[in-house]
Amino acid sequence: MSSSRRGGSGLRLRITIAFVGASLAVSALVAGTTYALAQRYLVQQRIDDALRQGYSNVRLAVDLLTAPEGEAGGLEEGDLEARLSDLVDRLEQRGVSAAMVVSEQTPFPSSFAVSLDSVPGRLVDAVEDGRVGHALNWTKPPRLVFGSSIPGQDLEAYFFFPLADLAQTMQILSRVLIGVSIGAVLLAVLVGTRVSNRVVDPVRRASRAARRVADQPANG
Repeated sequence: MSSSRRGGSGLRLRITIAFVGASLAVSALVAGTTYALAQRYLVQQRIDDALRQGYSNVRLAVDLLTAPEGEAGGLEEGDLEARLSDLVDRLEQRGVSAAMVVSEQTPFPSSFAVSLDSVPGRLVDAVEDGRVGHALNWTKPPRLVFGSSIPGQDLEAYFFFPLADLAQTMQILSRVLIGVSIGAVLLAVLVGTRVSNRVVDPVRRASRAARRVADQPANG
């Protein structure tokens, strides 16, 4: 009897473990895929929005910094600085958390919270080469940085778009997916236990019946 119980308990445990293992694998796959796809979609959406806004901001910068028609010699240094200060203030009101225009390594930021150190080095190199680019920075504060040279001017512009709400959304999503995965594992434990009982109990009863028949004395 004791060996039969041990065998039945071992089989029941193996069946339950199999259900839990399968549930863990499926839950991890579904949760990981869902998180990756959601993050990719939301981040790409923010990048597309930032690119559209960035190009719009660059056009505004060109309009504000272009010398009036017929004015020779371009902008005077004092006039340029005044226009740059006015420009970054206007840009900050157009959906960015901060804006910065750089003239000959001199930054004109709209906020003390940003500086040249706030821009990733690879983005600075790309903009100085005349390219348009962007970079994601998930450290505090999380934000997307758009960079571009300003056509017709020896200037570079950087726009900072906040990502704090997106980071918070992804944290909430990860907690929800973890909670769902834990719930799926607990459900697998219950289902595995129920199935193992249905499988093991008939086998145990059949084993007991066979043993009783074997233990009966043979009729002469």
